[in-house]
Amino acid sequence: MTTPETFVKNKIRSYMKKHKWHYRAIGSNQFTRSGLPDAYALKNGIVLFIECKSAKGKMSPDQIQEMFDIKNHGGHHIIAYSVDDIKEYCNKNGIELEGL
Repeated sequence: MTTPETFVKNKIRSYMKKHKWHYRAIGSNQFTRSGLPDAYALKNGIVLFIECKSAKGKMSPDQIQEMFDIKNHGGHHIIAYSVDDIKEYCNKNGIELEGL
């Protein structure tokens, strides 16, 4: 059975690939550190780090720290409950999401 967060991840992955973003999930295992985002997407020199959450999902302290680290280094980090959150973030930050 698909969890609500997996549903969000699948929708976002499909959307990003449809619009020609290089999209990759960031897997977690005993060799990765806690707090890494779920995925990254790359297009036209822009990298978006994406943390997918279900409607009731909350970020862990490690995820919050990772988000601040990415943003403090000039990166883009999105907490996405839906594709609409990615669209809104890109619109606010002047990132061309669907073109090119």
